[in-house]
Amino acid sequence: MGIKELLEEKFGDKVSFTVDKHNEAWINIPLDLLRDVLKALREAGFDHLSTITGYDDGEKINLIYHVVKFYDGKSETVNVITSTDRNNSVAPSILEIYPSALVYEREVYDLLGVKFDGHVGLKRLLLPENVPEGYHPLRKDFKSGSYLVSPKEGENE
Repeated sequence: MGIKELLEEKFGDKVSFTVDKHNEAWINIPLDLLRDVLKALREAGFDHLSTITGYDDGEKINLIYHVVKFYDGKSETVNVITSTDRNNSVAPSILEIYPSALVYEREVYDLLGVKFDGHVGLKRLLLPENVPEGYHPLRKDFKSGSYLVSPKEGENE
């Protein structure tokens, strides 16, 4: 049974499945199915989370989970796409499914402001810790230069 058939059997018409010219699968799902779909993919041998891509399209924050299955010197990639509300950007953490999500979820939180429910230690990764809440430079409404980071006490200026 192929991955398309497996997911359609488990989730019916709640998943939308396409394959691109590079033979990579793209699966669009509602946010509430994220953990269940990723668990099913993990059980089907997609045991490597390559990264989580996030982007703001102006209306919602989109998340793409890139998972890979390696076998016989080959690989197969599935890209799971979901989205969360821009004004209340919360998604479930997938740490217990893919422990490598620890860093990727922190990066998406830092740059786009998505809070991952259940993430242990969700904090900034790339930007300084003293950057104020709400400062997420990959959001469409971000204003460049809207905050300047000042050195911490005792650091060289």
